[in-house]
Formats: sequence, structure tokens, C-alpha cells
Amino acid sequence: MKKLLSICLFTLLAIAALAQDITLLFDNDVHCAVDGYAKVAALRRETPKDLTVLISAGDFLSGNSIGTLDQGNKIIEIMNSVKYDIVVPGNHEFDYGVDVLGQRFAELDAKALCLNFCKEGKTLLSASTVREYGNRRVAFIGITTPTLIQHSRPAYFMNENKKFVYDFGGSRIVDMLQEKVNDIRREGVDFIVLIAHLGMEPDQFGISTQELLKQTSGIDIVIDGHSHDVVNSRLPNINGEDVLVMQTGTGFSNIGRLTIREDGTFRPELINLKDLKDIHKPTQEIIDAAKKDLQRQLNRKIGAS
Repeated sequence: MKKLLSICLFTLLAIAALAQDITLLFDNDVHCAVDGYAKVAALRRETPKDLTVLISAGDFLSGNSIGTLDQGNKIIEIMNSVKYDIVVPGNHEFDYGVDVLGQRFAELDAKALCLNFCKEGKTLLSASTVREYGNRRVAFIGITTPTLIQHSRPAYFMNENKKFVYDFGGSRIVDMLQEKVNDIRREGVDFIVLIAHLGMEPDQFGISTQELLKQTSGIDIVIDGHSHDVVNSRLPNINGEDVLVMQTGTGFSNIGRLTIREDGTFRPELINLKDLKDIHKPTQEIIDAAKKDLQRQLNRKIGAS
């Protein structure tokens, strides 16, 4: 009898683990709008840690003086307090050069993903990561704009002989992405989330989030950035299947929240930052200290005329 009760209890616990929702919180193109981070930190702590993933779809290190003066160092300190899980580099992460980006990402607690950031044919960041929530497996793939060199300083991506040694895939990223998706599907996952800094308008290679989906299959969700749009819609893939695409705008105009329900359906939301009242005080204290230090530096007398 006791053995039967133990088996029943184990079964009920297993079912309960399956019945929990997975929450994806995300932003894109924050561009150093640091005042929103304390609210994001509070929102992140409202859901179970082991069932929540916090994502940035790029362009967080640069945008105003609080990022520029120390090349994103304080932004990283703030994001670590918020407890981001996954980030993808946008084009503005390279504003301070590749070496500085490497240093900032080494300081960042979150995992940085990018399928198409390459040096001499070798991918420099992890292309993907697979995480387990209960007994469901969710894969995340990162990708950034293939026109990144044109958006930044070309010299950053050259060697001492003025030869390009870095590249971002160009028109090859369609095949690169499909190959990665196929590999992940063979491993066995329940959902594939593409975190893309691509935007809704085609670039010089004809690449946008919409165009990329039209040429690929196997992706369930796209968290997008780059074009500063507010998007909560479904777009067709190569097979005519609808894929959920979301983008939050810019500067924390919205926070994205996507719930993957126990039955596999999605509840997508875009939350206006003004509607969030709670803040995470430790994060706010770091923000206030960073702003105070910024004012001290900007008010420093550097000369007279």
C-alpha cells in the first residue's frame, strides 16, 4: 500500500512539473534607457526562477552617455543585477570595437548567442543553447544583422593589413540558420526560439525577420530587434505555417512577456513600462549610483576660455 502511494505521489509530482507555464521576458534596443531596468528586475522575480528566462535581443551597450563614458561597463553591472539569462549582440554592441565587446561579454552573467558572428570562418559565440523546464526542452538560437560591418566602423573588423577577418554571414545566414535548426530538431526539443537582431525591413542582402522566416522552417517563436518596431503577430514560414514574432519597440517602451502554456499554446503580451509599478530596489540603487557618477563626470571642469 505504501509503495502504491509513493508511486501515485511521484506520478502527481511529475504531472505537476509538466503543468507549469514557461515565461519568456524580453526587450530589444534599450539603448541605455537604464531607468527601466529596475522594473524589469521586479517583473523577473514575479515568476519562478527555474521557469523563467530573461532575454535581450540586442543594442543595450550604447545609446547615450551612461554607456559611452565607460564603454558599457555600468550597463553590464545593471544587467547582472537584473539577472538576464540570454543576450544577442546588436550592431551597437560593436560601437567600442570587437575587443571591448569581448570584455563586456566576459563580465556579463548572461549567455551571449550569435550564429553568424565569425572570424575567418569560425563562429566566435555559441550559436544556441538548450534549456529544460520540467521535462520540456526549449532551444534558443541567436542571430544578428548580416550588415553589421556597414552599421559599424569597418576598421574594427580588419586585421593589421586592412583585410577583413570578421564577417556576419551575408546571404549565407539563411542556410546557416536552417542547418542549425535541423541539427537541434534531431536532438529533440519541444520549441525553438530564434532571438534575432534583424528587424522588419530587408537589408542589402534581402534579409529581414519576415524574409528569413519565408525561407526556413522549424522555428516556433521569433524575438526580434533592430528596427525599433512594436510587433506582436504571426508570420508564415516556408511551409505556410504561422510563426509568432514579437518586438518591443525601443528604450523600454514595452516589455515582452510570452507564456508557453502547459498545452503548448502561447500567450504573448507587450507590457507598457508605465503600467509596471514595482521596482527592484537593489537594481535601482545601482542605477542611481551610475547616474550620479555620470553627472559628476559631465559636470567636471575641463578648461576655460
